[in-house]
Amino acid sequence: MKTGNLQVAIAFAGENGTVTTTAKSLVEFGFTAEEVRAADNAFISVESASIRWGFLDILTPTTAIGIPQVANDTFDVWGWTNLENFRIIAQSGTATLNIILSRQGSKP
Repeated sequence: MKTGNLQVAIAFAGENGTVTTTAKSLVEFGFTAEEVRAADNAFISVESASIRWGFLDILTPTTAIGIPQVANDTFDVWGWTNLENFRIIAQSGTATLNIILSRQGSKP
């Protein structure tokens, strides 16, 4: 009997930090470039204040443009190209976020 492997997300890096009204990449948020390249997914929790996010050269966020999220929202960003081009900004003031990077792995 042939059995398959279950694909699971394996968390391997996390950062807690803030963004202001200047857009940040994941590297500027505190991850290394190697961590971002190794990731398949970012799980993001907005702890305080409203933010906007988007992707460099596609929908680069500003305080008025981008996908809005409010305090206590969570969302995922999938794909290494998206993660490398991901940008996040506070709509005003300072927003606190928790971000966890994960990659796909197998579990027999």
